[in-house]
Amino acid sequence: MATKKRALLFTQDMAGGGAERVMAHLANGLTDLGIEVSFALCQKTGPNLKLLSEQVTIYDLQQPKVMSSLVEFLAVCEHVKPDAVLSALNQPNVVAIRAQKRTRIPTTITLHNDISSYIQAGKGIKRRLMPFFAKLFYPQSSHVVSCSQGLANDFSRVIPRLKGKIQVIYNPVVAPNLFERAAETPEHEWVNGDQPLVVAFGRLDPQKDFGNLIRAFAMMQKVKPSRLLIYGEGPEREGLQALIKSLGLESNVQLPGFTSNPYAFMRNASVLAMSSMSEGLPTVLIEGLAAGANIVSTNCPSGPDEILDGGRLGALVPVNDSGALAQALIQAITNPRPPASPDEYQRYLISHASLQYAKVLFPGEF
Repeated sequence: MATKKRALLFTQDMAGGGAERVMAHLANGLTDLGIEVSFALCQKTGPNLKLLSEQVTIYDLQQPKVMSSLVEFLAVCEHVKPDAVLSALNQPNVVAIRAQKRTRIPTTITLHNDISSYIQAGKGIKRRLMPFFAKLFYPQSSHVVSCSQGLANDFSRVIPRLKGKIQVIYNPVVAPNLFERAAETPEHEWVNGDQPLVVAFGRLDPQKDFGNLIRAFAMMQKVKPSRLLIYGEGPEREGLQALIKSLGLESNVQLPGFTSNPYAFMRNASVLAMSSMSEGLPTVLIEGLAAGANIVSTNCPSGPDEILDGGRLGALVPVNDSGALAQALIQAITNPRPPASPDEYQRYLISHASLQYAKVLFPGEF
């Protein structure tokens, strides 16, 4: 690389979601490749901020409404003068593409959630309008990167102008310190207790369908008394707590909020469960493979089938089928699978994925 390249990353904030964690890992991975990395955030908030290297310069746009952040984002572009822009999530993608029309800076957008499910769940003005904006703006981007083949297929089907333009790069999820953190002892009395432990992670919202997991857990209690920890925060907390109470599970199910070390729970629990109705490439399953978890997941669009190799590396069950999920959880506890080998998660290493992104952002330089 003749001269040091500059990359500007952009998203809404650094909330506790998988896409935000991916962007933090990418910022660090690109920095390790000798790229000067800056990060523009509509709001400088969220637990994933702590993942960013001190070498990454953060610009706080102080704009709570993403779609109104164009002026502030353009100002950062003018100040940083990046050679390439990389954005993530629907609304930041639209803003970044609008900015590209003025700055002429090559802009790569990333896809993290399937658009079909977004359209089907189109409640509220944002969800109704976003597919329209995606169809209008996404084809104007310089490059489009999808985190899974299933997600790429979905976008190509809904937005035919993207067909042939989308490149698949699996998310940079597995950090070097994941393995040593997984080896730590989780701080919870239910770990290594007298009953099997099921753990789950994710934002407490309808997409994750934790209500389905709780109902499945209630069914399995009749056969295999166990305990369930669901880590995360979100708008469905009260509803999920009410469901737990109505099923009489208060002594067996907890919603502890965030944990600073999910990997230790993944490694030490009896089962890592994912109950989502839709995903892009679920980070939690990749982290689970690397941490040595025994996995049960819904076969939602998209990602679980690719990550778990059609069910070879973990159980796959239909979406929103509490009975099937309960049976899979019982089977996983009764006959646990051996941990995945390193070959199964090599493509998700931060160093590997970051290099693939560098080749897209700076063609011919890496």
